[in-house]
Amino acid sequence: MADKSQQFFQYMMDHFVGFQQDQPLMTFEDNTSTTLGVTTGNKIKAKGWVKIGDMIHSQGTIQTIDLPVPPHVLWVADLIMIFKYTSFTHGEKWAYPGGALVDNVWDSLHPEGTITIHLTYVPGANGSLGISVTVNPGHGDQPNKFITGVARQTASRADTLIEQFTGQTVIPA
Repeated sequence: MADKSQQFFQYMMDHFVGFQQDQPLMTFEDNTSTTLGVTTGNKIKAKGWVKIGDMIHSQGTIQTIDLPVPPHVLWVADLIMIFKYTSFTHGEKWAYPGGALVDNVWDSLHPEGTITIHLTYVPGANGSLGISVTVNPGHGDQPNKFITGVARQTASRADTLIEQFTGQTVIPA
């Protein structure tokens, strides 16, 4: 077996750190109803972004086994990487009928926290990628875990980078 752990951790630091996941303004909470074709009530709309910061912890290994027959290389991994993130989020209340902006539900919050990635590869099977997100104490995540949801979207970037490094398929856990 050849240990590829240090090369992999460096690859993730070079290509994942600095990545920014944007969420354009979207309906986050719909409190409207329609009666006789007229929509009344309100919607909470939110937007924001999450930017991946430094890798603050890594443990485990990722290794290759060379074979004389196809697929020629098998990957074996069980590792964890923890990255810091910074973020921005903003929420607005829109009233109906008409869809007019009436209030800033929350204005310019900047939650910070960590994103933990857990990668496993078992020979002869697709890799498995798990991701968890935490928000640091004192850094409110408004409303109802909005920024946590945006941070979870970074899993697709991690998935792509892992597949580029290994040439193997990764399945979200």
